[in-house]
Amino acid sequence: MAVDGKTRCALLVAFGMVVLSHAALPPIVYVARRQYAVDHHNTGTDFTAGDVSCHNVRPGAAIRRLDGTNVTTLLDCPQGVIRDLEVSWDARRLLFSMRQTPSENFSVWEMGADGSGLKRLTDGAGADIDPCYLPDGRIVFSSNRDVKYCGCNWHLQGNLFRIDADGSNLRQLGRNNLYESRPSVLPDGRIIYDRWNYVDRHFGCSFGLWTMFPDGRSQALFYGENAWAPGAIFDARALPGGHPERVVCIFGACHDRPWGALVALDRRKGLDGMTPVMYSFPRDITNRICVGASLGKGRESGHPCESFIDTFRSLPFKYEDPFPLDADRILCARTLVEAKKSEQTGIRSEE
Repeated sequence: MAVDGKTRCALLVAFGMVVLSHAALPPIVYVARRQYAVDHHNTGTDFTAGDVSCHNVRPGAAIRRLDGTNVTTLLDCPQGVIRDLEVSWDARRLLFSMRQTPSENFSVWEMGADGSGLKRLTDGAGADIDPCYLPDGRIVFSSNRDVKYCGCNWHLQGNLFRIDADGSNLRQLGRNNLYESRPSVLPDGRIIYDRWNYVDRHFGCSFGLWTMFPDGRSQALFYGENAWAPGAIFDARALPGGHPERVVCIFGACHDRPWGALVALDRRKGLDGMTPVMYSFPRDITNRICVGASLGKGRESGHPCESFIDTFRSLPFKYEDPFPLDADRILCARTLVEAKKSEQTGIRSEE
C-alpha cells in the first residue's frame, strides 16, 4: 500500500493504510494502492502506454473514506491505478487521476465526496496526472501530451496544463523541455510546482521548486536548482499563516520512488541549501545536502558532488505527500517500518 495526503476545508485527503497518532481528526478520504516501482522519483510514475516504463504499472487501487473507525469504499479500481487525490475548496468534490486498466493512460477524473457522479474530465491523449483545483474552479494538472523526452533516459516529460471545471478549454501553461508536476496553490494565488530544468546544464543540480500565475505568466525559481542533493524536490504546499514564502515539501533522491525527507522551508532565508530549512524529518539532513559551494574549480574530470544525487534514498524512514493541518501538525504518509524492509506506508500527523 502507499499513502499520499492532501486536504481542503474539513475533509482530509490521504492515500493508503491509516495509522493516526491523533484521534481528533475529521473524516479522511484516501487512496489505497500498491507502491510505485522504483524509477526516477516523480518523473517516472506516469507509466504512459507504450513508453519505456509502461510495464511498471501495478494494478489495484480504491478510494476510501475513514470516519472514526468506519471505512467505506467510494470507488474501486481493481484492474487499474488511482492516484493524486485532491478535494475541492468546498469539500464537496474529489479530483484524482485514474487509469481503469494497465493498457490506458491516466486521465483526470472527478466525483462527489460521497462517491456519486463519477466523470472523466480529460481524454487520456497523454498521461494526465497531479490535478489541483484552482480557487476559481478551474483545474491545473501535469501531462506529457506535448511529447518530449529528457536527455538522459527515455521517459516522456510532462508540462502543466489547465482546463475549465468541465474539462473544456485545454491550455498549456508550461513548455519546459523537462518535467513539471505536483502543482498546488500558494496564499497569494500563484501555483507552486516542481521542475526538472537541465537544459544547457548538468542533469543533477537542476531539481527545484518553481512558481507561476494560473495563466502561466511569471515562471520563476522558488527554491533549489543549485544542488546535487537533494536529487529531487517536490510536493510543495504552503504552511499555515498566509505567507507565500513558507512551504513544506519533500527532499528525495533522483533514482527512487517519490518519497524522502519531510522539510519545511522559508524562502526568505535563501534559495538553496540548509539555510532556508526551518525543520525536517528526520531532524538532521545536513550530511545529505550538497550545494553549489561544493562544485569545485572546474578541473575535475568528474563532479565532486555527483555521488550525492541519491543520498536521500538511504533514509531509514520515507515521507510522502505532506499536508499542513495547522501551525503545529503536518499530515503525511510515512513508511511504517524502515524503508529497506517494507514498501508499506501509513498516514501520520507529525509535529
